[in-house]
Amino acid sequence: MLAALNEKIKAEGNGTAPLTSSRTGVRPPNVSDSQAGNIRQALCHALDQINSTGSFASARALPSMDPCLIVGDIGKIDLPLQEHQARQIIDKCRQAPYGKGDQTIVDTSVRNTWELDSSQFEMQNPKWRTFLAAIVSHVGKDLGINVPIRAELYEMLVYEQGAMFKSHTDSPKIPGMFGTLVISLPSAHTGGDVIVRHRHEKKVLKSSEMDQGFMCWYSDVQHEVLPVTSGYRWVLTYNLALEPDQERPGAGLRQGHRAYLHDALRQWLTKVAGSDNLQRLIYALDHHYTEAALSVQGFKGRDLVVAQALRDISSELPMDIFLGTLEKTAEGSCEDDYYDEDWHSLDEIYDTHFAISTLVDVDGVHLADDVELDEKSLLQRDCFEDVDGEEINYEEGYAGNEGIILVPRDATPAFLQTAAKVKGYSESSIKNLASLLAYFSERCQDPSKDASSLLMLKSLCEKDWASKPMHSFQVKPKLDKPAVMKLLQAVTGSSLSGAVENINGNIDLEFFAWIKGEIANGLSFAEVQKALLQAVQSLPHLSFKLAAVRAVTPPKPEEEEVEEWERTALEEFLDTAKSMVLGLQDGASVISHCVWYRDIDYIQARLLRAGQVTAAQQPQWMSVFEAVSKSMISAMDVPAMVSVLTLESPSRRTPYSGAPVEDQLLSAVQSGWLVSFWENLLEKKAPDHLTMALSSRIVAEANRIPPQEFNHLWIPLLQGLIHALEDNSIPFSTQRYQALYAAVLDAFLTRWVGKEPAKSTSLVRGAVRCSCGDCAGLNAFLASPSLRTQRIPMGKQRRQHLHNQLDAAGVDCTHVTEHVGSPHTLVVNKTTRLADAARREWRARQARADEVIRGFPAEALRTLLGAEYDRIVNMEGIWLGAAGSGAGSGTSAQPAAAPREGGPGRDDGVAELLEGSPWGWMLKRKAVDVIDLTRSD
Repeated sequence: MLAALNEKIKAEGNGTAPLTSSRTGVRPPNVSDSQAGNIRQALCHALDQINSTGSFASARALPSMDPCLIVGDIGKIDLPLQEHQARQIIDKCRQAPYGKGDQTIVDTSVRNTWELDSSQFEMQNPKWRTFLAAIVSHVGKDLGINVPIRAELYEMLVYEQGAMFKSHTDSPKIPGMFGTLVISLPSAHTGGDVIVRHRHEKKVLKSSEMDQGFMCWYSDVQHEVLPVTSGYRWVLTYNLALEPDQERPGAGLRQGHRAYLHDALRQWLTKVAGSDNLQRLIYALDHHYTEAALSVQGFKGRDLVVAQALRDISSELPMDIFLGTLEKTAEGSCEDDYYDEDWHSLDEIYDTHFAISTLVDVDGVHLADDVELDEKSLLQRDCFEDVDGEEINYEEGYAGNEGIILVPRDATPAFLQTAAKVKGYSESSIKNLASLLAYFSERCQDPSKDASSLLMLKSLCEKDWASKPMHSFQVKPKLDKPAVMKLLQAVTGSSLSGAVENINGNIDLEFFAWIKGEIANGLSFAEVQKALLQAVQSLPHLSFKLAAVRAVTPPKPEEEEVEEWERTALEEFLDTAKSMVLGLQDGASVISHCVWYRDIDYIQARLLRAGQVTAAQQPQWMSVFEAVSKSMISAMDVPAMVSVLTLESPSRRTPYSGAPVEDQLLSAVQSGWLVSFWENLLEKKAPDHLTMALSSRIVAEANRIPPQEFNHLWIPLLQGLIHALEDNSIPFSTQRYQALYAAVLDAFLTRWVGKEPAKSTSLVRGAVRCSCGDCAGLNAFLASPSLRTQRIPMGKQRRQHLHNQLDAAGVDCTHVTEHVGSPHTLVVNKTTRLADAARREWRARQARADEVIRGFPAEALRTLLGAEYDRIVNMEGIWLGAAGSGAGSGTSAQPAAAPREGGPGRDDGVAELLEGSPWGWMLKRKAVDVIDLTRSD
């Protein structure tokens, strides 16, 4: 069957061999005798001579093969297609849409055809699979693809008289898609020709001249279906794709072509130093690619052969290859037509600008955007011909003219530095520099690319260090730590100080161990001590600084200059410690460091003086402990204490401060630390005034503890403290502990569990925050006690604004766009889902609190709570209708605010809230009133 089909295709083809590129060119004069001005032309000719074995489009006749098509309840469709069955199929079809940006549009003035998707019909001929495989094999040959192709059935199309599809390109519909296959089925018709255009070539593919046949093209080929003048054009369409992990198709150059190209490139490289016009050259590609597909791996046809040839030769010659989207911007005047929204041709051009809008490496890794380009770098003068201005669609990615950029290797740093400095130290240049630094940081860790990438990294860094931001808020990009390590190891001696100064503190402790080894091997400490101190000072936390000092210097330095350096560093760090964010690890590091280098007298005299605490001299360690404990208790800010668990929680939504999370973690607390601190106070028989002060501070601040910290910090403290009291024979009836347990558990109920929310039946919802005309009308609807649903016809941008405002305000409603009519309609429907969710969440918290309280040892808790036991255990103050907690412990326990139902500040009393708001007058609106949200004022 396959052999017969192959012969049939050869015998009954449409009279043309598989299409090939029209670029053949004539071998130019010997380039070795050319002047520098002819180098570009010679190289362009050498590249033009490279041919793919395939074309951008193809069409062939096929032998007859009935697929045995079954369409729904119509049954089998006979061949050739008859009028009555054509009408039956059309009755089952929908009007075919087309894509425009992120929209799917039905517009018969652009696309007028009938469509059945692949789920609405089936092919029952078992031989069809083999027939299709033979077709796909010929598709590969015609398009120049020498690896397996996957053809996935997409749809059936019926073009009746007058049906057509204006010029367009096919968008990717499946992973790996590169083209489209159309199989025309037997159906008499005239017209319906497919016009395919690519670069400067045009072909006409005629299904009307084939009883049965196929046509195929690459996805980026512009094509249109001309109107059918009679009969029915009946086709099946398939998406053509390669497997994602499939090696891209390729075709090696013939040896003569390769030698010619190699010679042209070599001649260019020998002449490049003498001409500014040869510093970089750009060869435009045949096909268009989106940014996502811009890589050698994603290239098609002749582009792939050209790119592979250049990449192979670049391993032999000192040149680098990049890829880019080329952009030409022409600015000028045009005739203004207020009522015409289409694009206009420029009557007079004032200025023309060329740029590489997106720069990537050969693997498609992004490097930079908006790189300035000299028109003289373009090898082809016609690469922007026949390209009209068009609206950039940021949803799909801009597909412009793409090209291969050739740069002499020793000129690559200057080229990339230009990319990193777009129009001064601007936001664009910062973004480009960050991208390039990240790229070469990663590459310099690859042993095979280490040397050249490290040189490039150094070059970019030196250029960056010499630049200053245009604005104070602009922050220079940082290298990652492995790249910093590589960079600092590459710059020693006097250069090290300048490098450290510009690194922005992202230095790994491994660097200090490495520099210690270099000093041991003969590197002068005097030469690097200033840079080392700068490096240590740049570290973000005190514990890191001290660890770095220890990594560089031994415990008993023999050299006086090393000991003096360590002493200076330590004194400076302790002086600046007051202004730093400090945590447990910092305290341990200070003590460890002082013990390592000094003695306890130094700890007493220096550390306690730094903390402005006067300690008794005897016994030394107990004095230190008591003084530090007193200082810590007096400085304790209970409401501000944040647990490590809270900061690390994935559900955490907002930071507690503007400080980075890493800094907050340094000062974060763990419940175990609180328990240990209290145990130490009891075990070391610390004066009673310390535990009294600690208890009193917590009791006084209990009602200001953040709700999320009860389960992470304070309940675990109460649980652990019971055992500490038992172990140290402290009676549970001690007043300070009774007050502590009553205050914390009472606050736990009122602040974490909260008051039981009422079941809301009101239709009044909170307002959105915006005061524009659309939002004012929306707020009027939300404030209405009688309206549940509102339909608002309006344009897309206005609808999206209301969507955003409703989401931001957390209004208890649904809001969806109904895609019917023009303009589409925003439908807002009030719900109780947020209120219902609040009640469910409250019940879950109440059940959890009951479990927590009953988890304490009953008798111990009864003694600790005393007269408050029944009230707290039964949670008397939080149930709906309860008058209040009436805490006997003396704490002012207030019910927590009810969960919000709508806008800011909402609680159960929606009406009371609205009465004092700008929308209060709406509460008096009659139920029959209709609110018009479409007004524009």
